[in-house]
Amino acid sequence: MGFRIAHSSNLLQGMQTPCEAANPTAASCSSVKNRDCRLITNDDKVWSAEIGTGFYANLIITQTGAALTLSANGFAFTQLSGEWYSLNNRSLNLVSTTGAKTTQTFAYYVFSETEMSMIGDDGLPLRFYKKLKTEAGGTIPGVPNITNPTPLTQLLSSVPSARMVTDAQVANPDKTTRDSRLVPAEGKTWFMDGRCCGGNHKYRFHLSANGDAEFVVMDYDNTLKENILAKGKWFTVGNIALHIELDGKYYNYLYTVGNRTDARDYMPAGPIFTHLSFQSYERGDMRTFSTLDFDSNVKRDRGPSGENPVYPAGDYQINSGGN
Repeated sequence: MGFRIAHSSNLLQGMQTPCEAANPTAASCSSVKNRDCRLITNDDKVWSAEIGTGFYANLIITQTGAALTLSANGFAFTQLSGEWYSLNNRSLNLVSTTGAKTTQTFAYYVFSETEMSMIGDDGLPLRFYKKLKTEAGGTIPGVPNITNPTPLTQLLSSVPSARMVTDAQVANPDKTTRDSRLVPAEGKTWFMDGRCCGGNHKYRFHLSANGDAEFVVMDYDNTLKENILAKGKWFTVGNIALHIELDGKYYNYLYTVGNRTDARDYMPAGPIFTHLSFQSYERGDMRTFSTLDFDSNVKRDRGPSGENPVYPAGDYQINSGGN
């Protein structure tokens, strides 16, 4: 018993093709450039993410662009507040109104009017839902009162040149540009033990300095197989968008790169790379990778031409705690 999904060559009236339906949600409101109106919360709304049972992060973004507050109730996450701007509808940038005026960057992907994935420089991935304040869990932060807001042009003037790309550059990027932070140290690769987040897979995302890329998934239990999710040549745009191209087909991700100072279950301390997927089969999915030895335990032998996407897995490399 079961069911079968079929797709007609002639779409019904009002239907969209699957690829178009999976595209990011476009802004349906008007806004000042570099302040993505999709992010703005009304007076009675909040972006809310449940980090764990009883732990929440709540995000308020004002219409004027003068202030933003992020707080995480009952979780080891510093409350942030300041002035904000967005770049290419891909990154939310918070400039602190106190101290050294540091900027924290969050890569985000709005894939419906009420759903958004977001990751910070610390690699913490969050899935936000726009809710009424009365329905959100945790503490709702108050918006700071900024009496003398910084002009948007002044905020943008401090953006590094690698981040400030034009719409034309986004549409027709330089495919030789590669963020060096994504290239793991010699003898290392990016690796994720999916059991950290309730999953049953391990992932390897290798990005070589010469532009070769390969993203694979491995079953954890019983099935000793490995499947390629993406491969080809990679390049980056604005130090936040990662693209892999193979024979005209693209695999698209947003990413941040940072450093984990404390070891956690299945997550060793050290360099981290976190991505948000734009793939239609996993819109907004988030993964955080650590560096691991790039040896025969995580890199399988290939066939004569490397054409077969499934290979025997052999013994998995141990990541933590004898698991």
